[in-house]
This record gives sequence, structure tokens and C-alpha cells, in this order.
Amino acid sequence: MASRVTSTHTHTYTQVHTPRIYFSGCTCDLVSVWCDDIVGRRRRAINIKPRVFYDVIFSVASAANASFTCPYHAVQTCSAWRVRFWHAVVIVGLSFSAVAVVTGALGLSFVNSLFVPFFGLVLLQLCYGYTWTCLPMIPVCAWQDFTESVNVFLPLSLEIPDELKKLDNHCLVGGSLQRYPPPACLKTCREPPFAYKSWSNVLAWWIADIGATNFVLANTHRVPLLDYTAFNQELASRSSTIRRTSADSVRAHRVCAMLTSHLLIPYVVIFLLVIAFLANLGSALAAQFFPLFLLVCTLFTAVSVSSEEDSSDEEEEVSVTLEPK
Repeated sequence: MASRVTSTHTHTYTQVHTPRIYFSGCTCDLVSVWCDDIVGRRRRAINIKPRVFYDVIFSVASAANASFTCPYHAVQTCSAWRVRFWHAVVIVGLSFSAVAVVTGALGLSFVNSLFVPFFGLVLLQLCYGYTWTCLPMIPVCAWQDFTESVNVFLPLSLEIPDELKKLDNHCLVGGSLQRYPPPACLKTCREPPFAYKSWSNVLAWWIADIGATNFVLANTHRVPLLDYTAFNQELASRSSTIRRTSADSVRAHRVCAMLTSHLLIPYVVIFLLVIAFLANLGSALAAQFFPLFLLVCTLFTAVSVSSEEDSSDEEEEVSVTLEPK
């Protein structure tokens, strides 16, 4: 009779507790498969292949190994001068900004202060093949590159394109246009064929000038509060101007677009405010949901552990019951 009771108890334990253990393991498998599927789809969406990770690791290791050798010939002759200074400032600045965003999202903002001393070294490495073992030497072309980069944004003189000069008789000298005409002999950027009267004219030109016309035309309907039909017409017109007019006319349009870029400032400020609001909103939501996520994980772990403890206790009871008296 004792063995029959024990057998019934063992049969009940098998039906009640085994599904619990199986359910926990199944849930873990489903979560892992789900996470792997999400990561795989994101990797395929941005076309990242496994070889990319190998190339990144190999490049970092090669750069670290090469940094222990100073290329004296390149420093003294600038034979490894590959990138202009202001181009490198933009590239390295964007790279460091991306790292700062990632570390800030992970709550490791203090790491950014550790990267500050490396900004100049990375800049010189990108421009001239410079390494930290060359300190305190400076490449001989560094000052020339710096001054030329400054002159790009702050030129000592600006030659006015002929398309911006009037053809009136009093503006001509010997039947030809003046190189530096007086203000009265210059066209305004609000007049045709330039017609930079609003922010949409300026923005359409810059989009067409950087070659993003097709992408913007296909996605303007997604922008809220935008008359995308009129904007698409303006963008198509500016793009046609770039393709069909002379190089001097394109230069004139660039000068006018630069001089009227102040029309974009209010909209840029609004855009930055929206981005800042969304970033703060995302941080606040993450701060609110992270404790909830930890709570769910804790409860899941507690249930799994308690199920295993119950099963082990009942196995001990079964073994004690089956022992002969």
C-alpha cells in the first residue's frame, strides 16, 4: 500500500512540475531566438557582413602597431599628406561626436573627457600620417594647411562672379566688366534668375547642390506641415539650374545661397529644439522603463529558481518515501 501511494505521488509530481521547468526553458529559448532575429534583421538592413567586424579589428590592431613607429620622412617632407586640415576637422569631429552620443546613452559620459587628448593626435594622423611617437615634432606643412583652411572660410578677398554684375554702361570699363565693381553695379539675390526670397529657395539650392535631389523628392511628403508640391517644384528647378547653366552661374547661386542662409536660422533653431526635446523624452522614458525591465527580469529569475528548488525538494521527498523501512 505504501508503494502504491508513493507511485501516485510521483506521478502527480511529474504532471505538475515538469511543465513549469519546461516552460522556463522554452521562454529562455524564445527570448534568445527573438533577440537573435532582431539583431540579424538590423544587421542585414544596414548590410553589415561578418567580414566588416574582422576588417575593423584588423584595422585597429594595425593602426595600434604602426603608432609605435614615427614616420620621420613623412613628417619632414609631408609625403603622407592625404587630407586637408578642415576636411579632417569635420571627419574627426563627427566621429568623436558619434562616440560621445553612444557613451552618453550608456551612462559613461566621463569617458568623453578621456578622449579629448586624442583628438589632436587623430587629426594629425588622418592628415599627415603622424603618430604619437613623433612628439614634439610638427609636420612642416601643418601651418600652410592650417592657414589655407582658414582662408577657405575667411578669405582675404572674394571675387564676385560675373553673373552678379550688371551690364549697364556706367558699370563697364573699356567695354568689359570690372573685377571689383561698386555696390550699385551688383545684382541682388532677390532678383531673377536667383530669386532667393524665402527659406525654401535657399534650402532647395543646398539640397540640389549636394546631390540629394532624388532622395528628398521621394520623401518630402513625409515631412509634416510642408507644402511638398511647391517645394518639389522649387527643388526640381534648382537642380535643373545646376545641370544646365555655366560654372560661373553656379558660383553666383552659391554666393547668393550663402548670403541668404540667415533665412534658415529660425527653422534650424526649431529643428534643434525638437531634437533636444525628443532626446530628453527618450532619456526620461528609458529611466522610467529600465526599473520596470529589471523588475520583470527579477520576477522571472525568482520564479525559475523557486521552481527548481521545489522540484529538488520533491525529488528528495520521493527518494525518502521509496526507501525500504
